[in-house]
Amino acid sequence: QASKKFFLYRKNNKSKTSNEWKKKINSKVVEFAWTKFCNSIVQHWVCDTWYSALSPDQEFPEEVRRLLNSIFGELCLRTRGIDVKGRLLRDICHVLMRNLTLYRTVSSRVGRLEFE
Repeated sequence: QASKKFFLYRKNNKSKTSNEWKKKINSKVVEFAWTKFCNSIVQHWVCDTWYSALSPDQEFPEEVRRLLNSIFGELCLRTRGIDVKGRLLRDICHVLMRNLTLYRTVSSRVGRLEFE
């Protein structure tokens, strides 16, 4: 009885979550690219590698696709609020200053070694 309820829940839940991730992305180009990438991941790392030797059933690979799609959709939704320009500028400035300081330190030490 419990397994029947679980099966019915999964069957009803598939229709709700199968396209829910697309609403979170809100970009046809990203959706298309992700679909191709996700399909290649599942094909190469699940179907071709080990699953096709165990079973011809496609339910598990489809479940992996749905899981990856929902994770990617959630990731897109969460990253939408990040200030990318400000974050990049801050990080690039920090990295440049660190490299400049390192360059000056190394160059002064190398210069002292050449003259000794």
